[in-house]
Amino acid sequence: MKKNVVFHLQKIVFLASLLLLLPSCPEKNKRLLEQTTWELEETTLGRVIKSATERPPSIQFSLEERRFTGFGGCNQIMGSFELNKKRITIGQIGGTKMNCPNMSTENLLISSLHQVNRYKLEEGKLILLKDKSQVLVFTGKKE
Repeated sequence: MKKNVVFHLQKIVFLASLLLLLPSCPEKNKRLLEQTTWELEETTLGRVIKSATERPPSIQFSLEERRFTGFGGCNQIMGSFELNKKRITIGQIGGTKMNCPNMSTENLLISSLHQVNRYKLEEGKLILLKDKSQVLVFTGKKE
């Protein structure tokens, strides 16, 4: 009888601790989202080829300002966003207007950002999705 009571108390303590951890997960994800520079790794067309001499396309988020900044491969980019749990909405995107020989990755990045409506953080990666389809994958580089 005593073992049975102890066992049930252990289960209750375990379940209570899980419930306490659940609300903190979205906050932890938000902090990770903001405290990381995200380098573009993959688009709908496949992996992004990184040159040793070129700076990779990247994005950083500011949760307080609800803005993002980044580098598209040629130009600086910036814009607004809204987060709601696992949903993300990208607003207007602006940037510098330099013309580089190869603008295809930057153009694809910008057009893809307009499509996304969900995000997930998995194993050091930021995955941006349109519904359930993966659109962009970024690898995190801690600041």
